[in-house]
Amino acid sequence: MRDAQRSVLVIASDGTTQHVVRYHLTRAGFEVEAASDSTQAAQTLGSMTPDVVICELGACETTAAELRKAVFLDPATRHTPFIFLGQNGGLPHNGVAPANGADEYLPKPLDPLTLIARVQSIVTDRNAHELMMRTDPLTHLLNRATFEQWICMELARLARYGRTASLALLDMDGLAKLNEAKGDAMGDLALTVLASLIGRSIRTTDLAGRYHGQQFVLYLAETPGEGAVALLERLQAEYGALSEQAIGMAAGFSAGVVQAPCHGNQWDHLIIHACAAVREAKAMGSGGIKAWTNGRYSPG
Repeated sequence: MRDAQRSVLVIASDGTTQHVVRYHLTRAGFEVEAASDSTQAAQTLGSMTPDVVICELGACETTAAELRKAVFLDPATRHTPFIFLGQNGGLPHNGVAPANGADEYLPKPLDPLTLIARVQSIVTDRNAHELMMRTDPLTHLLNRATFEQWICMELARLARYGRTASLALLDMDGLAKLNEAKGDAMGDLALTVLASLIGRSIRTTDLAGRYHGQQFVLYLAETPGEGAVALLERLQAEYGALSEQAIGMAAGFSAGVVQAPCHGNQWDHLIIHACAAVREAKAMGSGGIKAWTNGRYSPG
């Protein structure tokens, strides 16, 4: 999924300040909304969650620090960074910024290059933090919590528009034996090689995550079960060759495939069916791929 355009809310009673901030940040690629006081700011925050709030000191009936506190108390905006704009000659020292809830102070008149640089720096830091929070640290695929959140949104969209998708659960074969024979580091390498191959093989409309331990889950948009099985067969062949180069032996996985919405349109139901299909595949031996069809299993 692609990130949306980053947004900024500027709160300033001075129309010139609003214009300057909007003009330069829009040119830098940000979406900018403006408010003249705390009432307008509250209304705007009710319809958007900005990535950064720029607040002119003295622009609100309450103090800027009180506005920051009110925003902090709302879970939807709690982690939104604040930049305070200081009046000419009246800029507080940066050392008191944390006490007032500000992440940054900038003096007026504004220097456009400094403004853009500071906003971009804050957004970059926030992007890095968000990426860290939603990805698995070893494989760099989505972590389980994020995958489940996103797939529930995708399944709702699927039901709304009457489309088709497939869910695939991959479970590595023989990972415990590999760890015992060659060490956990080689087992981790085998996991990351498969994760990297998955990341390169899916489309931007698909999702991939680490489900549990040695298991990976894929959501393949606009893909019937047969197409998902074909993709897994290609992954299996490529992974065998790549793992032999990386760890000195060919590794593989077993997999189960379910199709939405004909086998269910809820995440809980689909993953139960996928787990059952994987167990059936494992029972047939390493490298099996099984498609779940209303309680029956068909070979890949």
